[in-house]
Amino acid sequence: MNNEKKKEDIKQMTDKHLDFLLNNYSGIGVIIEKKDGSILRYFYQNFESPTDGIERARKQIRPLLDKGIYRKVIYVESSKNYKGE
Repeated sequence: MNNEKKKEDIKQMTDKHLDFLLNNYSGIGVIIEKKDGSILRYFYQNFESPTDGIERARKQIRPLLDKGIYRKVIYVESSKNYKGE
């Protein structure tokens, strides 16, 4: 049996889920409008520093934005402060 999920079986993050993450965890939310008009949402948690979420997000998203795959990217800062060691 094949354990791989089909692309259409993977659920996209909703606004409600992204809002929950932004209100409860330190990190950065990303809302992306793709070239075809569809919307993607991601959350990058701050694990090691107050800025590692945004750094990871930019590193992964910028090349796709530069290639024209993404039309618009919005970064949303979480309401929780990073609490490092």
